[in-house]
Amino acid sequence: MVTRGRTRAGRRGGFSLIEATIAMTISTVLVLAVGSVFLAQSDFYANLNGRAEIQEYGRTVVQRVQAAAGSMVSGGLLLADSLEFAIRRPQTLAIVCAMQGSNAHSLLSSGVETVDDAVADGMGKLDPSTGTWTFSSGSTGSVTGPTGGTPAGRCYTTGTDTVGVRDDFMRLNGLSGWFGGVTPSVGEIYMFYEDVHFEITTSTLNSQVWGLFEGYYGETLGEFVTGLDSLSYFEYRVSGNWTTSVSSGSLANVDAIRVHAAMRAPTSGSSEDATFSMVVDVPFREDP
Repeated sequence: MVTRGRTRAGRRGGFSLIEATIAMTISTVLVLAVGSVFLAQSDFYANLNGRAEIQEYGRTVVQRVQAAAGSMVSGGLLLADSLEFAIRRPQTLAIVCAMQGSNAHSLLSSGVETVDDAVADGMGKLDPSTGTWTFSSGSTGSVTGPTGGTPAGRCYTTGTDTVGVRDDFMRLNGLSGWFGGVTPSVGEIYMFYEDVHFEITTSTLNSQVWGLFEGYYGETLGEFVTGLDSLSYFEYRVSGNWTTSVSSGSLANVDAIRVHAAMRAPTSGSSEDATFSMVVDVPFREDP
């Protein structure tokens, strides 16, 4: 009897062409799905981080304006326009406590023994009956005299307490020439001031956005905050009405600034820019 044996052809290892095609298709779909999720998450976190950043920038803008309004004295607004304003900011007050001829010995309120003449733009004199200031612009270098013992000693003889603060006294020269020839008297208050300028314009750090610039009036300004949108601007309240531009004759009537801080952080990829906006009214300080 002859027995037929059945032979089985050996099967080659690996995938067939159809199986490989299916596997590649599935892999491609998975990679695209995972990639889409990753990009979506990346855009989400980029937008989230951008919003947190610009919210902080927006608060900083408002805080800078609040600090300026809080430091400015009555009548100290120099310029008020939609994208910029300038103020007179006190550097130090000088209270006259003794006279020696035409020289006024005074106590400085800032707790320092010298005035920074390099950045002082002039002096002001307070009218106590009205609470208003008379300003006189110019270099203060010739006004500031010696500090310490001599001015403190003169003030001590008039009853001023100089214990522990003798270096905070300074002699002031020629004040009468600054304010209509009127000789100073004991008890009068004078002020050394700085002219400070704020402006919203194109950022030097990122040309896609704007920035808040700050510095001394008439000099090059430095960028203090970036990330503002071109929709940012200032308004000013005059007699209860808000306006974006104030004439020189009406500056003394402005009693508040409205800050429109529109912030924007450009993001990469397909997501939209992160944006944030806030509007805050900042009233000026009322002098006693």
